[in-house]
Amino acid sequence: MGAPIITNPSCIGCSDGSVCLGPHSGGTPSYTYSLVPNVGNFNGNCWLNLPAGIYTICITDANGCTICVTDSLVDPPSGISDNFSSEEIILSPNIISTSALLSVPFAQQEFLFVVYDALGKKIREKIFTGKEMVVEKGNLSPGIYFFTLVANQKRFYQGKFIVE
Repeated sequence: MGAPIITNPSCIGCSDGSVCLGPHSGGTPSYTYSLVPNVGNFNGNCWLNLPAGIYTICITDANGCTICVTDSLVDPPSGISDNFSSEEIILSPNIISTSALLSVPFAQQEFLFVVYDALGKKIREKIFTGKEMVVEKGNLSPGIYFFTLVANQKRFYQGKFIVE
């Protein structure tokens, strides 16, 4: 399978992105296709109506042989601020055993911190103000998690962390 053809969402929070499969060869027809997380609509060789996120695309042939590739769709820039670099936002330590400190040094307003599991399911969210927030492990199981920062109902930063 070649690299999928990605069309990113047209706006922050929009679900109009797509992942399309290019031509593929090998294996034994017939083929089944899957997308994880299972969102959007499959039509022909494309999954449509997808929001930004990380997706795994798999093709399985009649013999049960499977090949998968992972790719991501990203929202366009938010326009929240042109005066910051994503390097200024820090979650440390990035491997969380009990807690970590999220630092947003340019913060001047209320933010929403949203955590998703590896399948894109929203796990928790918390509103915070100020320049720092403690992120507690709480009941998170070991694994990889993704987070977004939202201000004025617009996602302006995405990151990930590991819980051990």
